[in-house]
Amino acid sequence: MNLKSLLKNIVVSILLLVFVIDLNLIIFVITMNETLLNPEFVINELDKTGFYSSVRNSIVNEVNSSSPELLEIVNKSISELMVREEINALIYNAYSYIRHEDTKLNLTVSLVDIKSKIKDNIKATEPQIPDAMINVLLANIPDIIDLEEQMDEGQIKFIEKSRSFLYYYYTFSSFLYFVAIMLIILLLLIMRDIVIFMKKTGFSLLMSGALSYGFPIMIIEMISGNIEGIEFPSEFPREVLANLISDLFAPSMRYGIAIAVLGFILLILAFFIEHLRREKEPEKGER
Repeated sequence: MNLKSLLKNIVVSILLLVFVIDLNLIIFVITMNETLLNPEFVINELDKTGFYSSVRNSIVNEVNSSSPELLEIVNKSISELMVREEINALIYNAYSYIRHEDTKLNLTVSLVDIKSKIKDNIKATEPQIPDAMINVLLANIPDIIDLEEQMDEGQIKFIEKSRSFLYYYYTFSSFLYFVAIMLIILLLLIMRDIVIFMKKTGFSLLMSGALSYGFPIMIIEMISGNIEGIEFPSEFPREVLANLISDLFAPSMRYGIAIAVLGFILLILAFFIEHLRREKEPEKGER
């Protein structure tokens, strides 16, 4: 092997390594976009934990009244669906701001519909409850809750830093796609052979797919306590955290399988084309 071939192999190896890293970073970015940066994912995870039911019960418990009948009416008036709609709107508003879709942060929660429902249910009861008592009860429930006003300076700074971080995050994401395209072009130009290119690229895709699929499994197994030598306190919420990690990295595992399959297909095609070339070489020799 001469010096030129040696340098070529070194450059190709470095570019392929960078390609594998870049591809795994792209899969990570896509995974984050579909999970942590997706309000639908957050809503689904909150739903699994019974969060909406807990908030609804907390609101009911905050209502102060010496009348058991009034408390029962409040309990029937505030449904989990109403609480869910308000919280989901809050989540969408927060994500719209930190993802630069809106320029102003809106963290207001309206309780007008809830108060109206309570008032209608109270007036429909027999015997009639005095308006004065109804007003005292409803006075404990504000029309609007502005969570931003209740935040301290540190919490507001955290939201602003998250918004700034996402700006650079999205820029970096676009750069990763550009790097991947440029690497493919460079590798093709350096190798100048479609079979070699498909073999090496296919193997790189297999590696990337294996990493994207295997890493989450290792984390889940570690948290679940299935790996010897790693122990967690007895009160550690293993099952809850393992399920969360599984949901969080589900896109990574899905795309990992897809990329690995693509790499396998490229390898098969490469060997098939190589086989066709070998069959044609004897025919040229006979001529």
